[in-house]
This record gives sequence, C-alpha cells and structure tokens, in this order.
Amino acid sequence: MFKIKFLFLFLLLAAFSNAQQVLVDKVIGVVGKYPVLLSDLQNTMLEQDKREEPLNKCKAMELLLFQ
Repeated sequence: MFKIKFLFLFLLLAAFSNAQQVLVDKVIGVVGKYPVLLSDLQNTMLEQDKREEPLNKCKAMELLLFQ
C-alpha cells in the first residue's frame, strides 16, 4: 500500500513540475550597468511600426543601445 501511495504522490508532483515554462522577460543586452530587456525591444519595434517603416530586430536593438 505504501508503494502505491508513494508512486501516486510522485506522479502527481511530476505532473505539476513543468507548469512554469512561460517566458516573462529576458535580458538581451547590457549597456553599462543597465539591462536591455526583450520587452523593451518588442515595444521599440511596435512603436516604429506605427510611425515609419517596420524595423527588423537588429535595427531595433541598435536603436536601444545607442539611445
């Protein structure tokens, strides 16, 4: 009986161990002591899409680094 309870508990814990695989934000660069976040890059790209011609990720990153 103990082995069955242990196996059930192990399977239950294993099922919920993969629940946090959502990326919230990521550091993609550092300028001095300030991090450049992935969300900053995405926001810059969205702002440029509204104003002028769309930017690729490389140009948007360049804009963030030289601000």
